[in-house]
Amino acid sequence: MHNWIEIDQDALKENYRYFCHLLGADKVVPVLKANAYGHGLRQVYQCLADAGLRGMIGVNDLSEASELRELAFDGPILILGPLLEHELKKAAELQTDLTIGSPWLLKAWMDSSPRCRAWLKFDTGMGRLGFSADEAPRLATALAPYQSELAGISTHFANVEDVSDTSYPRKQLARLEQAREVFRKAGYQIRSHAASSASSLLMKESHLDLCRIGLSMYGLWPSGLTRMSWINLHGTAPLPLRPVLSWHSRVVHVRTLAAGDFVGYGCTFRAPSAMQAAVLPVGYSEGYARSAGEGQAWVLIRGTRCRILGRICMNMMMVDVTHLQQICPGEQVTLLGTNGAETISADTLASWFGTINYEVVSRINPGIPRHLSASCANQS
Repeated sequence: MHNWIEIDQDALKENYRYFCHLLGADKVVPVLKANAYGHGLRQVYQCLADAGLRGMIGVNDLSEASELRELAFDGPILILGPLLEHELKKAAELQTDLTIGSPWLLKAWMDSSPRCRAWLKFDTGMGRLGFSADEAPRLATALAPYQSELAGISTHFANVEDVSDTSYPRKQLARLEQAREVFRKAGYQIRSHAASSASSLLMKESHLDLCRIGLSMYGLWPSGLTRMSWINLHGTAPLPLRPVLSWHSRVVHVRTLAAGDFVGYGCTFRAPSAMQAAVLPVGYSEGYARSAGEGQAWVLIRGTRCRILGRICMNMMMVDVTHLQQICPGEQVTLLGTNGAETISADTLASWFGTINYEVVSRINPGIPRHLSASCANQS
């Protein structure tokens, strides 16, 4: 096995239970979209079930909902992403809840039979999917015959993790409350949700009836500012999140470079003196960004930093192992995670990739095997 992902089941369970303690277990909706943020939907579901999962799971689309049903999950599934009209029949067969954020999907849902439960999404400031809060009176009237099938309403915050000033998400909450009040006065018994990871950690007033916990259930902070804001709120309390995912590879070849030899596409690296270079079977096809080449990034071998040489290839990269003795093919390499006393975090990779930690983990090729640690290791 050339490349693999290790999932720390104890860290995942600990993070999940932290949010259950913070919010109340009935409010926590673990989000398993994008292959569970790159961690592996099957593996993450297994660990959550083992941790006493209760209530709803959030996914992006029907394929993820289908996979959960194949895993014998018979609880509620909330599809957070948009559907097309022809997908409504399948959603009903899977007994999912769906999110409706456009007039076209709403009409198709009203005309469909059988119907699954629906959540109306209100765009309170994201500029993406959803109805305006000003449309709530019209919607409440139009949906009167479907009251029993309307589960609730929701919104999505545009700017919590990147700011310390929460005035904008508070305005968004006020707009959602405006819509909710209209439905309440019209006699609807509905629930509402707005919070994801950052707002669940920082804005108690956003918790409402449900909280969608994605990135932070996997032990990652939505941003450095979110982490600092949490510290400001909680002082010296221990940080509650433990990273779940580590990513590993193996050396497949070691070669000697003479002074002046070039490495990689474009000949962008030239050996200044005699060197040893190891070839690793991982590149941008596996999810390691091409932009991390050119000497700014490194991997860990034997707990030691080894600089990447030249450009990242589609399925390979080259690293400097001159400072290590007798490196052989088969030696383990850490791309993300801890090796000895050194750690490469998702945030570090994000800085090298020029992106955010969400993308770092969710872009890892789903074909790379995911292995659960300890008692869950029988699934991969």
